[in-house]
Formats: sequence, C-alpha cells, structure tokens
Amino acid sequence: MGLKKKAILFFVLLIMIPVLAVGWYSYEKTSSTIKLQVGRTLLELLKQNHAALNRVINLIDENSIKISTDSAIRSLTDRQMSGKHRLEDVEGLLGRYSSLNISQPRYTLLTHHYAEYGIQLNPANRLSSVIDIQQFSTPAWFSETIQHAGNGSFKVLQDWSAFGKSRNTLAYMRAIRKQSNADQAESILVASNLESVLQPDLESVQLPSGSHAYLTNNLNEVLVSTAADVAPGSLLVFPREVDLKNEGVSFVQQDDKQWLYITHYSSTFSTRLIYKVPADTLTAQLEPIRYVILTITCIYLVLMVLFVAYLDRAVLRPLLFLTRLTKNYTPGQKRGEWIKSRRSDEIGHLHDSFHHMTERLNELIEEKYIIELKEKEIRLMSLQSQITPHLLYNTLDSIYWYGMKGGVPEVAEMVRDLSMLMRIGLSKGKLITTLSEELLHVDSYVRLQFKRYKNSFQVHMDITEETRGCMVPKVIVQPLVENAIFHGIGKMDGEGELWIRTLFVDGVLQIKVEDNGFKPIQLDLISRILSEEDQPDPLKEKGYGIRNVNKRIQLHYGNEYGLTYFLRPGGGTIAVITLPVLREEEISC
Repeated sequence: MGLKKKAILFFVLLIMIPVLAVGWYSYEKTSSTIKLQVGRTLLELLKQNHAALNRVINLIDENSIKISTDSAIRSLTDRQMSGKHRLEDVEGLLGRYSSLNISQPRYTLLTHHYAEYGIQLNPANRLSSVIDIQQFSTPAWFSETIQHAGNGSFKVLQDWSAFGKSRNTLAYMRAIRKQSNADQAESILVASNLESVLQPDLESVQLPSGSHAYLTNNLNEVLVSTAADVAPGSLLVFPREVDLKNEGVSFVQQDDKQWLYITHYSSTFSTRLIYKVPADTLTAQLEPIRYVILTITCIYLVLMVLFVAYLDRAVLRPLLFLTRLTKNYTPGQKRGEWIKSRRSDEIGHLHDSFHHMTERLNELIEEKYIIELKEKEIRLMSLQSQITPHLLYNTLDSIYWYGMKGGVPEVAEMVRDLSMLMRIGLSKGKLITTLSEELLHVDSYVRLQFKRYKNSFQVHMDITEETRGCMVPKVIVQPLVENAIFHGIGKMDGEGELWIRTLFVDGVLQIKVEDNGFKPIQLDLISRILSEEDQPDPLKEKGYGIRNVNKRIQLHYGNEYGLTYFLRPGGGTIAVITLPVLREEEISC
C-alpha cells in the first residue's frame, strides 16, 4: 500500500471517524450530563433553602418557649391577682409576639377550666388571643398536642378562625404544663399562619418554569408549597423511584414527561423539602449550544480535509518524487546536473541532502576502490615480508646445527634461544598469546643474558599452574625482565636475584617481576612516564619499553589494568602487571 493510500486510511480511521463519534457522543450526552450537574446544583440550593426554613421555624419554636415560660402565662393559676388583670397580661404578651399582618405568625392560647379562678373568657370574641376551648368541641389534635409533653409539633388546622374568618392554616403547637403539677398540661400555645411566614423563603429560590417546591412532614402531608392547587394538609404521593429517606436527585418519567425530583430530609423538625422540576426546562437553553458543537465538528472536518489535501501536495508528492529518485539511483552512477530546491523547509532540505548524499556516496565508492587497490598492494608486500622471517628461522636453524657439529655448543644454544625469541615475538602476527608461551619467550631471553653476564645473577620462577592457560598480550614480561637486568642486577657480581611470579588476586591476573637491585628508582618519574604526561624532550626518550607495555595493556582491556611499580622492602624494585582473567576459548586471536 502506497504512502498516499495509508495517509487517506489514517485520516479516515484515526481522525474522521473518531471526530464524528466524539461529536455524536457529546451531542447525545450533553443534555444528560448537564441535567445531572444542574440537579446537583439544585440539591445544594435546596439544602440552603431548607436551612433557611429551619431557621425561621427555630425562631418560632424559641418564641413559643419564651411565651410558655413567661410569668404572665404562669399567673393564670395565681388566685391573688384578679382574673381580669391576669387575662390582660396574657393578651398583652401574646399581642407583642403576634401581628394582624398576614405574613406574621399569630400566637393563640387555648385553655379551659379558668372559670373557677374567676377568669371569664368571652367565646364570642373571635379575635381574642385567649380562647376557652370548653366553649367548643375539643378537636382531636388538642389531645395529641397534650400528649407531646411540652414538645412542639406541626399541624394543619382546618377552619381556623383566629384571624376573624375561618380558613386552613399551618400551625406550630406546644403544650403548657401546670405550674402546680409539671406532669399535667393545662393549655396549648398555637402559632398559626406559618404558611405565610414560610412562603417567602420557599419562593425565594428561582426555580425553572413549571417547577414546584413542597415542605412536608414525615407523613408526606404538605405544610407549605409553591403550587397554587396544593393546599396545606394535602397528602402527596411520590413515584417509587424517588428516595424520600435520603437526600438525592431522581429523574422520573411521569405522565409522558420527565421530571426531576430533588429531596432533602431534616431531622431537626422532621421536615422534608422537595423540588419538582420539569427536566426539559433544564436543557431548553442548551439546544443552541448542541447545534454549535455539531457545526464546529463539521467545520473541523472540512478543515481537516483541506489540510489533508495540502499535506498531499506539499509533503506526499515530493516524497513520492524522492522515492522514485532513490529507486532509480545506482551507487557509483554519475548523475546529471543537480538543481538546488527552491523550498526552504524540511522537504527542501531533504531533497538537497539526498543529492549531497548521492554525490558523497559516489566519492566514497571511488575512494573505496582506490583503498582496495592499495590493500592488495599491501597484502602482496606482506606476503613478501613473511618470506624474510621464514628464511631467517631456517638460516638460524642451520647455524645452530653447524655449531653443534663444529664443537661450539654454547654458540649453537645462543642461536637456538635467539631463534625461539624471534619466533615467539613475531608469532605470525598474533597480538595475544598464552602466558605459557610468554614465559617461554622470557626463558629464551634469560638464557641469552646468562651467556652475556656469565651467570652473575639468579632467576626464580614462581608460576601458578592455573595461570599458564590465561591469555595475555605478547612481549609484555620480557621488557620488564630486561629493565631489571640492565638497570638492577646485571652488574652485582653474583648477588643479583630476579623473581618472576604469577597469581590470581581478587579476580584478576597479576604478573610480578621483582629484583634486589641496589640502584633505587624514582617512582614519580616512572609514574609520569607511564601516564604519558607532558614531559621534556630528554625524558620522552626514556622508558619506551615500559610505556609501550602499559599502553598496549590499556588499549586491550581499559585503563583499570596496566603496569605499576613499587619499591621492594630491603632494596630493589617490584613491577606488577594487572590483567583480566581470560581463557583461550573466550577471545579470538
């Protein structure tokens, strides 16, 4: 599949389809998401509204406690004060807490059996704040309130006439205990007209059009509501999907319409506040936004199509052109005249770089051809040079046998040792050898020096057998032995000693060359030679052998290995070569 087809497939599968899917999903899910978010917001608003209503109810409750504990109420049972004065005091007390204003609570005292105390209550006075309940048939709620033993309770009173005309009203009632006997209640304090008190707070929340708010008791009886067709005391029936026990948000399909129910229960006065909101009003204003989202999605797709067309013209076609050039290009083939691209972007740089690359590649091919010719010449020269050592080995071997037959065995042995020394030193061009072969090379060199110095020193070999198979760079021990003989023990007239030791120390191979030479060495000078620091010209000519050994070891294995010098206790020098432990099968020579 070509790059252009892949780009189109990529656009369709990874851009167009996902954008359409996301647009459709967002279009479909926006309304439900916003409904839920608005529902949660309304729940918080409902909680605040319920708290405000509780504050108003709590104020009425506090006022009822103050009234029921006031001395004027308690004086009704005091026989030493005239009944008229006692009644006036109670009327005045209730008047201070009440008002004929329709939006204020009306406090009324319901009592009985006060005729025996000389208090005459006029039942015909419908606006009186104190009413003799004996003049009327005792309602059922009177006994219920008495049984609450001084605790306040809500009740919807039917045909209540405390305002001069009979009507249904929401009242908060509290029984007043006798002063002489706290276990018995003798009167009831009624705070009526509470629907007018609570209605402003209930209507203070601006709910969507068609919404209603209901404040109910535990029995789902309406205490106050914003619905004109729902009177106080009406029993509300809610769908089963609405959770009335806890606070929450519920969407319910009811009467071919979806409703949002928001509920909250307060245990302070055992009341429940409910919002009933048409769900469609929550998203009515969102339709333009949804169409905007759809429009933006379509515009985005159009722009993406235009971008893909531009991408095809500006990127894909030049890349296809470069692809044809690469297919037609043959390395080493001379190309025609190159014209620099007029584009300054990445595609133009790629075009120019391709031409530069082909030109450079042609140059490298030509250079490689020349190098191969030179390599052939060098190989021929190398083959020619290999004849010379071979001829030298044969010649030395002939001299050895001539010496043996001519009665000069010492000369013959020296020739043999020299032949061995050269054979191992050259070793057919190999750079790595076994420690065993390296020690043979040293042994040949030592025998030659014995002849020169007439056995004026001794050599001790302390070789650990396990180290003999280790692989080491060739000709690294002989230069150290040479330095020890020439600069240390060569002229000690039989007192010189040389020790060559091999051992394993902490997982590495150590080769020690130790002498008892009398001439002390300068360790700082040796350190400078080995580290190849800036040195004066006379110093550069010294220490070539040890510098060569140290450098070759570090080139092979790294700077953590190499050559180190120490002073020998009692006189002399110790040279230590540190190498990794490598076997013949682990490396390729």
